Amino acid sequence: MNTIWKRRSVRTFLKKPVEEEKLKRIIGAGMQAPSSRNGQTWEFICVTEPDLIAGMKEMSPYAGLIEKAPSVIVVCNNEEEAKKKKEEDWWIQGLSACVENILLQVVEEGLGAVWMGVYPRQKRIEFLRNYFQMPDNLLPFAVIPIGYAEHTPEPENRFDESKIHYNGFEIK
Repeated sequence: MNTIWKRRSVRTFLKKPVEEEKLKRIIGAGMQAPSSRNGQTWEFICVTEPDLIAGMKEMSPYAGLIEKAPSVIVVCNNEEEAKKKKEEDWWIQGLSACVENILLQVVEEGLGAVWMGVYPRQKRIEFLRNYFQMPDNLLPFAVIPIGYAEHTPEPENRFDESKIHYNGFEIK
């Protein structure tokens, strides 16, 4: 629970590279996520080259923060594998769990990150496919800038008991 409570979206980073071992553990945590039929249709692009990272800000009008991150992970779905494993309808859940695992491991590593949505925005998908010259079977799903946080927002209690409905909804 401590890691879950500490996880916050971090959008500003120190100019300090993230160690390769940490990036591998972070991606490894993503790979531990549940997926339908254990399909594991995810693939990753780990970007650490500053010039490549800087160019990614063209992905969307909200992506300017990317160029300040020392590392970026692009989480992709392998559509060919999804089809082969009959995952066409369920890969979104698996990749969402993967991204959340990544964000939690980021906290464990003493880093900060933010989940930037790509899928289902076609312009973002096409930009990343072209930018990284991805094979046609890879579909970019999310972009996660990662680094040592310049500032970490304080945890907040988001618990709202009014959103819990035991055994259904009361009919009025």
